[in-house]
Amino acid sequence: MSDEREILQRAKALIQERQYDRARVLLRRIPDNKAARVYLEKLEEIDPEPQTLEEAKEDLRHVQQELESAEEDYQEQQTTFERAVRVNSAVFIFLGTLLGSLIGAAADFGGAIDTWDRFQSRFYPELCVVGSNTILGEGLGMAADWEAAFEAQNQVRVTINPVGSTAGIELAETGGCAHVLAMSEPMTSEQRLELDQNGVDLQCAAEIGYDIIVFVTDVNNPISIAPDRDLNGMLLGNITNWNRLSTGFNYPVTIFVREGSGTTDVLLREFANYDSQGATRFPPDADYETCDTNGSCLDRTLTTNGSLYWVSTSWVRTQPPQYLKVLSVLSGDEASQNPLRDEVDLDEYPPYLQRPLFMYVLDSENISDEQQQLAQDFLRFVRGVEGQTILEDHFFYNHFDQPSDVDVDLPAGFGPIDEPGRRICRG
Repeated sequence: MSDEREILQRAKALIQERQYDRARVLLRRIPDNKAARVYLEKLEEIDPEPQTLEEAKEDLRHVQQELESAEEDYQEQQTTFERAVRVNSAVFIFLGTLLGSLIGAAADFGGAIDTWDRFQSRFYPELCVVGSNTILGEGLGMAADWEAAFEAQNQVRVTINPVGSTAGIELAETGGCAHVLAMSEPMTSEQRLELDQNGVDLQCAAEIGYDIIVFVTDVNNPISIAPDRDLNGMLLGNITNWNRLSTGFNYPVTIFVREGSGTTDVLLREFANYDSQGATRFPPDADYETCDTNGSCLDRTLTTNGSLYWVSTSWVRTQPPQYLKVLSVLSGDEASQNPLRDEVDLDEYPPYLQRPLFMYVLDSENISDEQQQLAQDFLRFVRGVEGQTILEDHFFYNHFDQPSDVDVDLPAGFGPIDEPGRRICRG
């Protein structure tokens, strides 16, 4: 799977550099990959059979003339024209002709790609998906795969903004572009009240899958299995040195955290039973040090003997395995499991190290009916077979098989999830 991700990343870079033939060669090496098929389909749209230079120049000249005329007309009759785009078949024929001309010149003239971007920004509505870095982060590629697949099926521009769960709520409250909100922890009643007070309502709310949290330590740590009670003691500061677990490893416990991380909040609240939103951000008896990103936290973890860090399994799997030391958690009488090596049955993995992932469709006076419908369609796509296949390709767990001991805390009016005939969106 890591080879496929590398191929997709290299192909995407080649596409951005307009080296379409080289990108095709790479993508055809993984014909069963859904994202690769989407990219190939898009390449067929923007890069038809090669033309001669003179033909391409002539086509580009006509395209530029038509685009200038279309843009002038758009400026004069914006509202009328946008409505015509949706309902008038004659306009669709015109747009198809214009789009075909633009695409035909793209292989030889990079400027036509910019023209296509301008065309798309003019005539396709924007759908903004914001929130959790765990779900939307660029390093994972999952959101990019959703974006490519959904855009291939709909006339829409999807914009992914992985600002974090809390920042996503703040963006919606302040009138920013936010139609779908992704969160890696449940929305609290206080957060929903803040949205409501700022004129933002929830139209849909649903879980989209499940994530596993893992503990990472430095590669020199000889300890590979730790009882959950000992890890709990470290988080609270009751255990401050690893020699409590192994006499041969005499280093203080240094805990790295991303401040404001939803993962941190879930772990301290569910695992350590510590209210991280209280007066003291982290348990005062433990040595907590903050870092900005998963990458910087991992770097500091690897260079600090006795370190401890927690992170999503899906992100850890994007890192070179030789640099990873994951602690298998021993819970009661159950066998310990290493999520990077073992086939994990969620019903046998500690429930406090699992978390549901959420998406919410927002509604406000700034969101058009068309964007509202596209946002609902996007949520249903993510929860459907194709979206869930992409999710599993990135090492998350699908929502079709809910873990028995993990609670899915949905806002009032949107649950419970086992309710017969459940609707995730309001009528």
